[in-house]
Amino acid sequence: MVALLKYSVLRLAVFVAVLAALAALRLGLVYAVVVAALVSMMLSFLFMGRQRAEVALEIQARLERRQAARAVATPRPDADAAHEDAVLDASAAGEVAAEVADPDAR
Repeated sequence: MVALLKYSVLRLAVFVAVLAALAALRLGLVYAVVVAALVSMMLSFLFMGRQRAEVALEIQARLERRQAARAVATPRPDADAAHEDAVLDASAAGEVAAEVADPDAR
């Protein structure tokens, strides 16, 4: 979370600096905001690769921890239970098929 906050603050600082420079040139507000967004995006892509990689690693670690917690919390059924479920499903499907073929058979 720290790396994400640091990266976001740096990107915002670059955007504000570029916007201030464009405002000093007396460009229109909408034009200055759009150009500042594009220029700050390019500058952050060029010069903040290390921070972006740290954010990506932090997000990946968080996702792996969540997946590990879910794997521990969700018990997997054993083979016997899976086989029993398959047999019950097959027998239920057979009964439905028999009813469709001959509804008066019961």
